[in-house]
Amino acid sequence: MTDSEKATIYNGLVPYVSAGEVSMTQSAAGVVVANGDVDIRQAGTNALIVSGNVSIRQGGSQMTIASGNVAITQGGTGLAVGRAVQVTGSTIGMAVGRNVSISEDSRVIFAPGGAAAFGVGVAVGLFILGRIFRR
Repeated sequence: MTDSEKATIYNGLVPYVSAGEVSMTQSAAGVVVANGDVDIRQAGTNALIVSGNVSIRQGGSQMTIASGNVAITQGGTGLAVGRAVQVTGSTIGMAVGRNVSISEDSRVIFAPGGAAAFGVGVAVGLFILGRIFRR
């Protein structure tokens, strides 16, 4: 597929999708790369790498990275990165964006402050282990 085409997947299982826009319903994909918007309904992916906006409804992704907005409704993702991240009735691991909106019925495992503290802790731990094992 070329990047100008729209990929529509319904009840399918695909390892890799690359298209201009992607729409998935009741499907699963390994990696999705899109130059436009991605709409996921009752579907899941391992990784979403998108130049546009992402909308996930009753679905999930391990990693969602978008240059536009990310909206997750009744779904989940391990990592959501976007210009704005909106989470409604969902569970996510970490949300990174200029504007992060989390509804009261949602759960975020690592908020931005917790994620930064976790990253610093891992870096310090790896530094100390590196010093110990160099000897």
